[in-house]
Amino acid sequence: MTSRQLLFVLLGVFAITQLVISEDQEGFISLDCGLSADEPPYTDSSNKLRFSSDAKFVEGGKSGTIQKHLEADYLKAYTTLRYFPDGIRNCYNLNVTQDTRYLVRASFVYGNYNGLDSHPIFDLYIGRSWWATISNDLEDPNNKWTSLQSLERGYGMSEEIIHTAIFNTLQVCLVKTDATVPFISALELRPLSDNVYATRNGSLKRFARVYFSNTNSSIRLRGNPNLYNISSSKKKFPVAVVASVASIVICLVVLVVLYIGLRRKWSSREALRPSIETAKRRFTYSEVMGMTNNFQKILGEGGFGIIYHGHLDDIQQVAVKVLSQSSSQGYKQFKAEVELLMRVHHINLVNLAGYCDERDHLALVYEYMENRDLKEHLSEGSSILDWPCRLRIAAEAALGLEYLHTGCKPPMIHRDVKSTNILLNEDFQAKLGDFGLSRSFPVGSETHVSTVVVGTPGFLDPEYFQTHRLSEKSDVYSFGIVLLEVITNQLVIDQTRERPHIAEWVRYMLSTGDIESIMDPNLKGSYESSSAWKALELAMSCCIPSSAERPNMAQIVHELNECLMYENSKRGKSQDVSSKTPTEVSTSTQMAPMAR
Repeated sequence: MTSRQLLFVLLGVFAITQLVISEDQEGFISLDCGLSADEPPYTDSSNKLRFSSDAKFVEGGKSGTIQKHLEADYLKAYTTLRYFPDGIRNCYNLNVTQDTRYLVRASFVYGNYNGLDSHPIFDLYIGRSWWATISNDLEDPNNKWTSLQSLERGYGMSEEIIHTAIFNTLQVCLVKTDATVPFISALELRPLSDNVYATRNGSLKRFARVYFSNTNSSIRLRGNPNLYNISSSKKKFPVAVVASVASIVICLVVLVVLYIGLRRKWSSREALRPSIETAKRRFTYSEVMGMTNNFQKILGEGGFGIIYHGHLDDIQQVAVKVLSQSSSQGYKQFKAEVELLMRVHHINLVNLAGYCDERDHLALVYEYMENRDLKEHLSEGSSILDWPCRLRIAAEAALGLEYLHTGCKPPMIHRDVKSTNILLNEDFQAKLGDFGLSRSFPVGSETHVSTVVVGTPGFLDPEYFQTHRLSEKSDVYSFGIVLLEVITNQLVIDQTRERPHIAEWVRYMLSTGDIESIMDPNLKGSYESSSAWKALELAMSCCIPSSAERPNMAQIVHELNECLMYENSKRGKSQDVSSKTPTEVSTSTQMAPMAR
């Protein structure tokens, strides 16, 4: 047993003692997915949980049952399921208590319900944040399957996450990612006490569960009179007790000594790690030359170097960013970006396919973003993005930043948020890119770090510039400037204006109360004024000089979602976040207060 495994054991013991919830099941939500709405709630005889139909919590979907010969192997809740052949994104809407921490468990037992013996693959989201990829892979490369069921019999798995409810509603969504049909067998929520897994905000995924027994054997006194005879064993009683207690004490002492002894070895191994982890594919320089066809097609150029178009394995399109010898960023920023992108995973962060670190040749290989960057689509001569599309892009970029601030460990600050670093794929889905200047920031009592000022003029937080004190609110300021760009389509700094900086110009124009003079004229008035005002007020709140008065990214995400919902309600639309066109938007019910 390594020291890390020992630590998990000790944490597991603590968690088990803390997660015991009273038998009255107050606040529990236990849904038997696919159970008919006409069926009354029932109490499962094995775990005493009270399950009810999921019909009133989800729109759409069809009911199914696993094959008859498999039903005896599972709890009743796992014998039915709901599958979703229609739509890209299907969501459960659950009423929860705001600011309460919940253990959320989603279970999936395929049971060959459709007779196709297929291996469904789809994504699971909590709210608008990616939770897990559900994959019925019989080879099970990552050992994901739980012991609840057997691969040979029913193909099943479960996912758990600890999530703090920001509002009084919570969405759990199944998102279609290929030709197979998403499904779910059971969905359960358990409220946790305030002292369990306390996090600043955001969600906490299950990393490991420690199971302390591999046997179904049990021992009991009743019905086994020879186990312990009180009348004939009075003299042996103290010996048995002492022996049991002594065994436990000895085991604990051995574990503590083992932990202390291995801790130093563990620390030394950590220190011997290479400068860059190798979780992603590492390319040779000749491979980089091959995938770019000898650097034939240039996509763009930035502070890091030139970006080339390429093909990975002659199939997948990629963007290859090559460090120039005269780059002011250098190896330090290259290393920072590689290490960050190898340990983060979010739908709104650009995906790193690999890198090259060979002598004087440094390169990053990214997923290819067909629609370049947001700035390009706000420039003259480009196709005009309509108002709902702009709001959706802003909301998705905000989700990426929220993940950096609250979903990473340690949390990260981007430090160079700007419209050219918000990339758009073929579906106009926004992804943050260029993490060369990013760095971690402390949590807890410390609210900032002192550092050398870096960033892009116009987007740079003035408080950070003056004090050298960096916090996540510095990203908030930069995002506010991006949002003003999206709203106005004005240059961030324009010396021909009376007030050159965009935030000062908007502040001056707001004094007139005429929003039409602020909004991008290319929109030609095709927007709801209440939605536009709300977005404008949000942008200006991000640009408040005092960082303490700015909203955090979670609040920004929900405010932008509110703008989207309000805009769509006025247009009479109900569209999905996973749409294929740039005008289709989310209708999430996890929203902030209504726009005025």
